[in-house]
Amino acid sequence: MAATERRSEALWIESRGIWLIKVQKDGIRKPFQSSTPGRKGKREAEALADEWLQTGKDDMPFLLAWEKFLDYQLKHNGNANYRNHESIGRIHLLPQIKNKKLSAIKPMDWQRCIDAAEERGLAERTVTNIRSSITAFLSYADLERWKTVELKKKDLTITEDPEPEEKRILQPDDVQKLMKNSTVEKRGKEQQAFYIHSWRFTVLTGMRRGEVYGLKWEDITGDVATIARSINTLNEMTAGKNKNARRSVKLSSMAMQTLAAQRNMLDAMGINSEWVFPDEWGELSDPNRAYKQWQFFCRTHSVSSTIHEMRHTYISMMKNDMPEQMLKDLVGHSVNMNTYATYGHVVNPEMDRAKQIMDATFDRFLGRVDFDLPAELPPQVGKVARGHVDTRHTDAIKAKERRPRLPDKTTKRGRPCKKVNT
Repeated sequence: MAATERRSEALWIESRGIWLIKVQKDGIRKPFQSSTPGRKGKREAEALADEWLQTGKDDMPFLLAWEKFLDYQLKHNGNANYRNHESIGRIHLLPQIKNKKLSAIKPMDWQRCIDAAEERGLAERTVTNIRSSITAFLSYADLERWKTVELKKKDLTITEDPEPEEKRILQPDDVQKLMKNSTVEKRGKEQQAFYIHSWRFTVLTGMRRGEVYGLKWEDITGDVATIARSINTLNEMTAGKNKNARRSVKLSSMAMQTLAAQRNMLDAMGINSEWVFPDEWGELSDPNRAYKQWQFFCRTHSVSSTIHEMRHTYISMMKNDMPEQMLKDLVGHSVNMNTYATYGHVVNPEMDRAKQIMDATFDRFLGRVDFDLPAELPPQVGKVARGHVDTRHTDAIKAKERRPRLPDKTTKRGRPCKKVNT
């Protein structure tokens, strides 16, 4: 029997009201206890002891190893990666192999996890993510030098789905609605759409939603925007989807006018912020909140599209006029990605050419859109305009003060309670 396997059982200590077990590993003796009465408490104490004994071994149950993998993901790769792996493990992996030792998990066990997901009719993207989690776990296990069976090339196969459903885009009439309307209807009342310019900017640049709300005024030099960060669905700041996402792009005249309109709107509201498209308090916008407001706009003006599909709209408008590699550079796609089907550094003359193509294309699709603003940014861009006070906390305090005060505990129906002598 290995030295790290438990040889004793938990004992009930009546005087202390606990289950107690003592185990030893590498010359270190350690007690574990549980105050839960009955057999459940005994199992809890023994489980704690078993977990400690298993720590540091090169072979252990998959459940314990997976928990260590998740801890590593959370610490080194952020909350978004952690949540993706945690969900995949909980739904697709643990039900199949959680009690197996690492050394006993064969490639076919991993394949059964993938097959089970395909049998449920899940999308190819989801099944691919399951395979990615498996390979990520095995890479981590290799770093830990755990006993695992090595996967060979093509060990894990995925059945190809039929052609994916065609992406929706904003049709020219819908784009016209977006450019000419700036209100939403909420609770029967029409009001200004605060994020209107960010939505227009998305259509006019093809940027990802997180890239738009991650823009700072310092990222814009003349008519060139440098994309250096992105905001994910968990409202976390990242370096972008991939290395191609970090890029500099030339902005069309309409995009520049939209930025000018955004700055004027912020100035009119007294919002001074480093972010190009901040929230109402001048702070970093939550892309999910902006999307909810977009849904109000869609219902108000009979538009059917998501914010990400605006990116497809931009690509669809440009694909007939712009060379494919130029379009890839603008939207941040890799060289190998089929940009037209799915949706190096850019040399300055090519950037100027891209702007000319964009201006001509937008003129053909949208005609003249009068923003009543110059194509150049106002001079106060990047400088302090007017201060803005974040009143969310003070408003909450005032609202709390306006709440009706509860009656004092010593009173009943407005009368003092009778004291009872004890």
